[in-house]
Amino acid sequence: MEINVAHPYPVSADNLFNFLFNEQNIIRKHETLGVKNLRVNQCDWSESEGTIQLTKDVQPRGDMPSVLQKLQPGTTTMKQVENWRKNSDGEFCCDYQVELIGVPANLKGTMVIKPDGEASVIHVSLGIQCKVPLIGKTIAQFIAKDSQIQMESEYEVNQSLILAN
Repeated sequence: MEINVAHPYPVSADNLFNFLFNEQNIIRKHETLGVKNLRVNQCDWSESEGTIQLTKDVQPRGDMPSVLQKLQPGTTTMKQVENWRKNSDGEFCCDYQVELIGVPANLKGTMVIKPDGEASVIHVSLGIQCKVPLIGKTIAQFIAKDSQIQMESEYEVNQSLILAN
């Protein structure tokens, strides 16, 4: 299962990237979202590549299927690793992986920040695989729905934080 979204921002690709790759902005965004136990384990950038690693406790936003409640009741610890690079065309590209501790699913995706005149657009894709017999599709569908809700919430918070600066 795959999710694809595109979110426009009223700032340049460089400014959007600098906002997203700033540890204080990462913390402010997650505090605004009500995330618990956020740990920014790494936020390092060299001239053209870098990594963000974070761990946080997340609460599902939708109605969790009963089969998943039995596997993972309540809050889930999430580990995310983002590997970024800047291309010569001005785009910023990221391959990322998400681990939901205790949930039998594999989440991998990409993000691309593209210049759009004086603004920019971030394209996010997330692939979700769950190879558990009989219930894997139900788990993947729930994760996809919940991920879309979380992506939209993060977009709204990022927009408000960017406009406040």
